[in-house]
Amino acid sequence: LLHDQAYAISKAASHFHIQNLASTSPAPKPIALVLEDGVGLASDFREKVWALIQEEIPCDWDVLSLSTGCPAGRCISPHLARI
Repeated sequence: LLHDQAYAISKAASHFHIQNLASTSPAPKPIALVLEDGVGLASDFREKVWALIQEEIPCDWDVLSLSTGCPAGRCISPHLARI
């Protein structure tokens, strides 16, 4: 259990670090995509993510996780849950 907790904390710290880098870079972009090592993308990944951005993500969200695990939280659209 301790190993799992340490891994989760390390992963969260890494994600917060990259979010900070993306938002404070000298030339920030309106959208930054961060992927885990070894990730494989579907051929229509770009279209699906762009549809989420345009049609489903609330304007006040700063971060979207494209996790494939069981969702938690409250559903706000057919594909998104607020955690």
